[in-house]
Amino acid sequence: DRRQDLQTPIWRHRATFTWATGDGHAAQTVTIAKLNGLIQGVVISISEVTANPTVTVTLADDLSGQIGSFATLADGTVHVKDSSDFDNIPVAGNVVISVDPSADPGGAAQTLTVIVELRGT
Repeated sequence: DRRQDLQTPIWRHRATFTWATGDGHAAQTVTIAKLNGLIQGVVISISEVTANPTVTVTLADDLSGQIGSFATLADGTVHVKDSSDFDNIPVAGNVVISVDPSADPGGAAQTLTVIVELRGT
């Protein structure tokens, strides 16, 4: 018996995004190819940096377009989203994860790191 929920997903895909002090804060995207199933949860981990930027994370797929968007997420936090927080629709094909920070990391030699993990069935 395989439970199909956020705690015990059938599949997981993780993408890591980084911005170093002085390198700007342009949005970055990662494409997860050939994903097929239902996204049950999204875990977003954001490192803590001096400038206190917020980030916006957007998920989209080839068939339906935007799956969900999570805005103004603070640095130094972890966010666990389940299917009630986004459009709970089947995905097939490519899923694009986009992360857009509001500012540079700030401080000397700091790196803003955002890890987005998709969990599903």
